Amino acid sequence: MSYSEETDILQHADDVRKMFETLRAAGCQTDDLGLMLDIGGGAGIHSALIAEHARRIFCSDFRDQNARFGGEFVKLLLEKMQRHGLYFPIERLEFHTGDAMRLFYRDGLFDTVVCFNAFEHIPEPSQALDEMLRVLRPGGYLYLTFDPIWTCDSGSHFYWRVPIPWEHLVSDDNAFAALMIGAGAGEDEVREYRVSMNRKRLKHYRELFDGIRDRVDILVEREWPGLSDESNASHPNFAHLLGLGFSQDELLCRGMAKVIRQRMP
Repeated sequence: MSYSEETDILQHADDVRKMFETLRAAGCQTDDLGLMLDIGGGAGIHSALIAEHARRIFCSDFRDQNARFGGEFVKLLLEKMQRHGLYFPIERLEFHTGDAMRLFYRDGLFDTVVCFNAFEHIPEPSQALDEMLRVLRPGGYLYLTFDPIWTCDSGSHFYWRVPIPWEHLVSDDNAFAALMIGAGAGEDEVREYRVSMNRKRLKHYRELFDGIRDRVDILVEREWPGLSDESNASHPNFAHLLGLGFSQDELLCRGMAKVIRQRMP
């Protein structure tokens, strides 16, 4: 699968559009999102697209993007935005390297915290959620979305290499890695498959969010089903996993989005 910068930008822009729509539906005033934190921000595209709506945004990721790009990460991000005619106030963005499960920010620092498609990669999402709430000020908003969940048909995140629905739940890691290699995957991709997803099931996430209802306001809760191909529901792996005790609900649920407001003291 070849990389397209234009497609990448468009996908991130659609994520940001959905974020604004969802925050507004929750009653959040989005003209000025204040001091923001983007957790698991990766290459910074979401942060760059949001920056004009924040007084300042910190993009945090476990990977040191500054080191990766020779200290020119933000400069290169600006050039990427400019190539596509997008406004990016570079002075508002700062990149930090950090662990989502052990954030180094003080309590109640941020007006808004966002996390796009990173939650399913964090080894212990419960610790990360606690940290997100710890650094969010009273009355502040957390926007959290992730897709695909491990138990959906493309939850391996390498469906484009192994387009066999739910095969990552049926095969052991070595067998699935062999399928990836047979499809042209390199060592880096195989390593990423083995270590970069937390492999939590749908029940884990539902219980996690249920467990915080007594201390925050969950204003928006969305789950969506989705199959990479509608014919996947008739694939033998689907019936096989149902027989192993997986529910139809978790095999068909693809993603989640939440808007959470920190309660005032």
